[in-house]
Amino acid sequence: YEWSDGTYAVVAPASARDILAEGRTLNHCVTAERYFERMAKEESYILFLRHADKPDVPWYTLEVEPGGVIRQKRTHWNRQEKDLDAAKDFLKRWQQEIIRRLGERERALQKAAAAARIAEIDQLRRDGVVVHGGELTGTLLADVLLADLMEVCA
Repeated sequence: YEWSDGTYAVVAPASARDILAEGRTLNHCVTAERYFERMAKEESYILFLRHADKPDVPWYTLEVEPGGVIRQKRTHWNRQEKDLDAAKDFLKRWQQEIIRRLGERERALQKAAAAARIAEIDQLRRDGVVVHGGELTGTLLADVLLADLMEVCA
């Protein structure tokens, strides 16, 4: 899943410790148990979006499905800042690279991951779950997750 264009890079954490450090540094929810459960089921993976010249400096954390669908991209305090706009074309090109790399196993995992995501968002909407902190307080979590989604265009 790692890839760089010389300006930006998607970097895989070496261990769970890296993910925990990322969450502490950026003060966001990637340390929640649900992300580790999803990784254990190969439903999604945690990756890091970095400036290529600073691969060890936390910038954005990505939650990505096996086929390259980006579920979430978040920086400090679960935010998305204007600086992400410049990296969105890179992320689309990264997704295309991932599509080229997919095997049958990853395609099957992606299908299951998409179904799980859709079911979870539907349940969050039915339950009326809202965000309880930050700029998005009071917003339906399902709407936040759908707005964050970057699906792969083959």
